[in-house]
Amino acid sequence: MVVYLIGFMGTGKSVVGLKLSRKLNIPLLDMDDEIVRRDGRSIPEIFAQDGEDAFRDMEEALLREIADSDKDLIVSCGGGIVLREENRRILKENPYTVQLLAMPQTIAKRAGGDPNRPLLSDTVSVDEIRSRMEKRMPLYRECASLNILTDSYTSNETAKRIIDQLNLEESRRKETGSKA
Repeated sequence: MVVYLIGFMGTGKSVVGLKLSRKLNIPLLDMDDEIVRRDGRSIPEIFAQDGEDAFRDMEEALLREIADSDKDLIVSCGGGIVLREENRRILKENPYTVQLLAMPQTIAKRAGGDPNRPLLSDTVSVDEIRSRMEKRMPLYRECASLNILTDSYTSNETAKRIIDQLNLEESRRKETGSKA
């Protein structure tokens, strides 16, 4: 079982992924962290030195690797994972692709000014965030089997809602053959 968490930057993918990982006892793979680990540079360095396309190439290769693997994983995807058609195809094939959503104001509070987010500097306004979100929203919706609004929920509550709505515990028992 692979659970992909998708959505715009600052919607809670990493923190909710960690909670899901703990609740389901499935390893978490944060794609951005894994790309940084493998490449040895931060995401802003990759963007500055090689450009966004090079980063998207790394992202696509890693997603393909995950999809071809037989490992159980919770995968926190980068916010731009849906920009490539091949990535959307992979995500749509998985019954456990969850879009996390948040209002632009929430995203600005959570992620604005984070130096590790090259497309979301502290000079980006709520209107700019809204505009970027609106462009990506149809792509996220195309891929997601479940949409969860995170503004009013803690990461624990969001993880529990995902587990309940996707019946992940039951699916996990069936896959592993356990009677837990």
